[in-house]
Amino acid sequence: MVTIGIACLVGVYTGTKFFEPIVIDRLRKDGNLRTDVPIPEYDEEGRIVRITPPSPPSPPTPPQQ
Repeated sequence: MVTIGIACLVGVYTGTKFFEPIVIDRLRKDGNLRTDVPIPEYDEEGRIVRITPPSPPSPPTPPQQ
């Protein structure tokens, strides 16, 4: 039972490490990437190059009357 739990945890961890750069790249291309959270940048081999700091939130727009 412990072996199955460890295998599941390893599978989730490696899956996240594999898909994270792909998902971030796609969100960036679609224009749906949030700017209020730090986003890591990856090289061609999937290694983290640097982490982009979050940009400050834009001020709220006043309601139009």
